[in-house]
Amino acid sequence: MERTGPLRAAPLSQRNYAIANALAFQIAWPVCVLGGDLVAVTTTMALLLAHLLVLRRWRTELLFVCSAGVLGFLFDLALLRVGLLQTESALQPLWMWCLWILFAATIGHSMQWFRQHLLIGALFAGVFAPLSYNVGSRLSEIDLMSPQWLTLLLIGLGWALVFPALLLLRDAIDKLIHTMQSETGL
Repeated sequence: MERTGPLRAAPLSQRNYAIANALAFQIAWPVCVLGGDLVAVTTTMALLLAHLLVLRRWRTELLFVCSAGVLGFLFDLALLRVGLLQTESALQPLWMWCLWILFAATIGHSMQWFRQHLLIGALFAGVFAPLSYNVGSRLSEIDLMSPQWLTLLLIGLGWALVFPALLLLRDAIDKLIHTMQSETGL
């Protein structure tokens, strides 16, 4: 049975865990981009396992992270298919999917504030996600379509929609799991 509080143990307060969660993502991002697929998968699995072990509501988190991972994979695949992102492969590199999973693990914690401020979240994502793609393309085998300013603008517009959608998805999954637990007593 999942308890209602966010953390299983009390070594970190919720605020300190949010900070640790943000730092873990900021450290993992360059590790995944520069390390390639194997390093990214290993890093993601280790961080996700540690993340889930700390949480009381790990089932909710796992369902959300998997759902967001699928959505993120499809989003980047769409960017690749329309030509905004370019790579030698038919699919985006695995490390990009790992970044979506790691990012999803921040939404209920270090990105929690945005769940009540969707418009600010959309603006935040619309500005900072293109910067992330720009840096990622400079450090990896991914290329951005020319002109790059247009590609980054379109990525920003996409993220301005995707990020609030992820925040709403997280809330919907929280409510679904809570309702199921209330009805079944699990």
